[in-house]
Amino acid sequence: MRTTAKEIRSRGWEALKKGCWWPMVGGVAVWNVLWMVFMACGTAAVVAFFGLQDALLAEDYWAIFCKLNLMLLPVMLVVYYFVAVNRFSTCAMGMATVRGGVRFAHAFSGFGKGWATVWLMCAVHFVVGLLTLCLIVPGVVAALSYSQAYYVKVDHPDWPALKCMDESRRLMRNAKARYLRFLLSFLGWFLLAGATNAFLFGLPFLFVIPYFLAAQAAFYEDLLDKDEGMVLSEDQTAVLRRALASKPSENPTDFTDPSNPH
Repeated sequence: MRTTAKEIRSRGWEALKKGCWWPMVGGVAVWNVLWMVFMACGTAAVVAFFGLQDALLAEDYWAIFCKLNLMLLPVMLVVYYFVAVNRFSTCAMGMATVRGGVRFAHAFSGFGKGWATVWLMCAVHFVVGLLTLCLIVPGVVAALSYSQAYYVKVDHPDWPALKCMDESRRLMRNAKARYLRFLLSFLGWFLLAGATNAFLFGLPFLFVIPYFLAAQAAFYEDLLDKDEGMVLSEDQTAVLRRALASKPSENPTDFTDPSNPH
């Protein structure tokens, strides 16, 4: 039986109620501050280092254009790294919430995993972007197929990007429409938060984003619960091989005995 979007949201909500609200809200708040500081310091550093202020005052737009193109690649790499750290950390926060062990330190768990997540992000964006250029629908399907790649990366930090993408595509094989309905079920929450955000000084998003992150992690956990072809680790595979190679038990109450009908 397929789990509905309402049931997934309920799982995320119940997980937050078990002492996880404050670590999640604190982590989201810290990341909002980090983003503002990063954007302010990054903009000031770029303007000062490349002398854009003098070019603006002199109205030398050709110089501005050349300098912007020159710094495009290094700036994109820094931004991608920061986005990747944020993505890994927020996924880890959501998964830890659903699994009942979230701590404030999970908000910083992406540092040290940033470049590995950058390669994953670049691979996902390249495939989705390429298919979107061909037709919109294949791009949307690809985005849904690879939506769980970051959660797979958190579960298996040593896996390369392509393996995480393959595992995400396998998990989402028959769940893309259900995940799309799940995302649309949060549309009202984000519209309400956006409409009231200015009047309540950003507090609505400090409520909605932790709820959304926990519900997303609950969706991933639901995929794992229903998965019948999960990739086993090398240790698990070795244990399974030894079990299959061993003699059947002579104990009639043992479920491994083929003569036991139960």
